[in-house]
Amino acid sequence: MRTLKILFLTVSVIHVINAASIEYRVSFDGTLDNREYGVEPLSDETFFLARGAAEVGFAVDGENRIRAGVMPTVWFGTPDTARMPVNLLMYFQHKSDRTRFRFGAFPRGGALESIPVWFFGDESAYRRPYVHGAAVDVGVFRGLTAGAWVDWTGLRDINVNEAFLFGYGLSYVHGAFFAKHDFMMRHFALPLNPAPGETVKDNGGVSAETGAAWGKIAKYIDTLSASVGAIASLDRDRGDMVWRTPAGGFVSGFAGYGMAALRVFCYAGQAQRTAWGESFYRYSGLESLGRGDVILRFFNKNRETSGKDLSAELTASFYLIDGKFGSSQHFVLHADYGTYPK
Repeated sequence: MRTLKILFLTVSVIHVINAASIEYRVSFDGTLDNREYGVEPLSDETFFLARGAAEVGFAVDGENRIRAGVMPTVWFGTPDTARMPVNLLMYFQHKSDRTRFRFGAFPRGGALESIPVWFFGDESAYRRPYVHGAAVDVGVFRGLTAGAWVDWTGLRDINVNEAFLFGYGLSYVHGAFFAKHDFMMRHFALPLNPAPGETVKDNGGVSAETGAAWGKIAKYIDTLSASVGAIASLDRDRGDMVWRTPAGGFVSGFAGYGMAALRVFCYAGQAQRTAWGESFYRYSGLESLGRGDVILRFFNKNRETSGKDLSAELTASFYLIDGKFGSSQHFVLHADYGTYPK
C-alpha cells in the first residue's frame, strides 16, 4: 500500500511538472530623486539607486503560478555592501479576468500601486520595494473595483517589535467620472522584551477623492483630469488611548500631451501624522502645500501581456510649503523583459 502511495505521488508530481510551463522576468529600475525643500523640519536629501529583479516560475495552469527570484539594490555613494541588500522573492499568484491574488514575498504592484503618497511615500517605496504578506484586487461590477493587502514588517523577537501594515482601496469609474477611497493602518506592537513605558502604537489614515478624467479632448491635450478630496490621519499611542485625527482637503489637476505633462496639487488643513507617508505628511507640523510638476516622458513602450516594457520619466517639481519655496528633480528609468503576464 505504501509503495502504491509513493508511486501515485511521484506520477502526480511528474504530471504537474510536465503540465506547467516555465516563465521568467528580468527588470531594471534606476532612480534619481533630489529634494531641496528649504523648509524646516523637512530634510533636503537625495535618493540615487539602481534596482534589479530576476524571477522564474511555473504556470501551473492558465490562472495560477508559482514564482521565485531575487531583487538586488545598489545605493549610489556607499561602498558598504551592507547597504546593498538582496531581497528574496517567492510567491503564489492567481490571476483571472476579474481577480488578482498574491501570497508570499513579492514586488509591489496591483492593489499597492494606488496607495496615495500621503500614506506611503516614494521614500518608503525606495526602502521597501517588496511586500511580505498578501494582496488581492477584485473587479466587482460596473466600474467598481476593490483591493486589500497586508505587509508584515516586523517579526516579534527579544528586541524587535511586531509590526505590520494593512489597507484597502475602493474605486469607481463611470465614463469620465471617478471616485476613490483609501485606508491604511500601521500596527506597531511590543517586542518580547519591551522597554519601560513602551506602548503599542497605531498609525494610519483615510482619504476620499472624486473628480473627472478625459482623454483626447482637444488638439493639444490628450489627457486631462481634475479632482478634489480630503485626508485624515489616524494616530494613537495606547499609553493615553487618545486618537489624534488631523484633517485637511486638497485639489489636484493633470494635463498631458505626447511626451509632456503638467500636474498641480494643493493641500490645506491640519498637519498630518502618517508614519509612512511622504515627508510633508509625516509628523512635519506643516499645514499647507502647493506643488507643481513639469513632466517629460520618454519611450513608453508598454506590453499588454508579455514581452518588453521600457519607459523613462523626468520631473521638475516646485513647492510652496507654508509660504516658503522649494524644488526637486526626479528621474526614473524602467526596463522589463519576460514571459510573465502582467
